[in-house]
Amino acid sequence: MKAYTFTASTNAYTLYKAAQALDIEVFTTEDNPVYPIPHQAPNNEQAWLLFTEERTLAQALRGELQGRFLPQQFPPSLLDDKWAFATWLASNQTLTSGLQQWAINSNHPLVFPCLLKAKHSWQENVKLPRGWVCRSEQDIQRHLAQIAQMGLSSQAFFFQEWLGDQEHENISVCGFHDSRDHARNTTAIVKRLLSDNKGLSCAAMVETIPDHWDLRTRTAHILDALAFVGPYELEFMVTNERVVVLELNPRFWMQHAIFLVSGNGLLKRYFELDSTADQQEQSIKDMVWIDGLYFTKALLTGHWQVLKLYAQRRLLAKKQTVIWPPVKLALFTLVHRFLATRVSQQ
Repeated sequence: MKAYTFTASTNAYTLYKAAQALDIEVFTTEDNPVYPIPHQAPNNEQAWLLFTEERTLAQALRGELQGRFLPQQFPPSLLDDKWAFATWLASNQTLTSGLQQWAINSNHPLVFPCLLKAKHSWQENVKLPRGWVCRSEQDIQRHLAQIAQMGLSSQAFFFQEWLGDQEHENISVCGFHDSRDHARNTTAIVKRLLSDNKGLSCAAMVETIPDHWDLRTRTAHILDALAFVGPYELEFMVTNERVVVLELNPRFWMQHAIFLVSGNGLLKRYFELDSTADQQEQSIKDMVWIDGLYFTKALLTGHWQVLKLYAQRRLLAKKQTVIWPPVKLALFTLVHRFLATRVSQQ
C-alpha cells in the first residue's frame, strides 16, 4: 500500500514513520525534502492521501487530486476560514461558541484589546501572519499598514475578542473522530506548556491533562454536526468563566506523534486497519510531546526552561515523553536549513 503527503514538514515525517510501522510506504510530493522522506509524484488512484495543511485537502475535496482520503466531505466554506467557522458555531446554539468577532469594516464599536487576525492560514502559496494584538486605534492603523506593505488585502483579516490578558489555558482536543461510529474515536486532551516564540505562535511543548470541562463531549457534538470522519485538532481557550472554541484543523496536526508512540491508533483508524483491540484505546493519557527542533535549539542556545519542564514531567511525574523529531534528526535538520539559507543568500 502507498500513501502520499504534500509537504515534508515535521507532520509529514511523523506520518512517514507511523505508516512505516504499518508496512505502508509514504512519499512526499515536495521536491528536495528536508526530512528523509522519499519523493514521488502520486501515480496510484488507490493510494491514500495524507494532509498536513488545508490547501491540498481543499483540492482533494474538489476532485482535483485522485486517491483515498479523510475527511471525504467537509464544508468548503468552513475549510481554513476562521471567521466562517466561528459564524457557523454561533448559528447553532447547541454547540460551544467561538470568540466574539467583528468584520474589518464593521460599524460596531470594537472592544480593546482585540486581535487583528487572518481569516485563513494561507492565501495561494503565501503563509499569512497569525495576527496582532491591538490595544488602541493606533495599533490597528499600524498593523493595517503592515498588511498593505505585504501586498495583502485588509479584507482577508478580521477582529476577534482577545482573552490572552486574562488567566487562561490553551487546550486542544485532538485525535480521530468517526461520526458514524463513535467506537472508533480516539482522543487526547492536551494543554500547551510552551510556545515556539513570543506572541501568537505554535505549541513547542504540550502535555495530556484530565478533561475537567467536558471538552471531549463538546468536540463530539461539533464534529457530529459536520458528519466528520477523520483526523482533527479542535482548539479551545479556557478561562475562569468561559470555554470557547478557537479553531478547527480537520487534518493531521503538529503533535500527532503522541499517537505514534501510543500504539499508532490514529493512523490505524485512518487506513481502516483498527481492530477491536485498537478501539479499546479511546484516549491518550500521561503523555508529553516536545518539538524536537525547539528542544535542540534551546539546548544549543542555553535556554533551559524546556529542559526543566522535560525533567519535571519525565522524571518526577513519570509521564511518557516524546521529543519529535528525535534530537539527532532535529540537529541534522537545523544544520541542513542553515546551510540552505546560506546558499540562498549567496
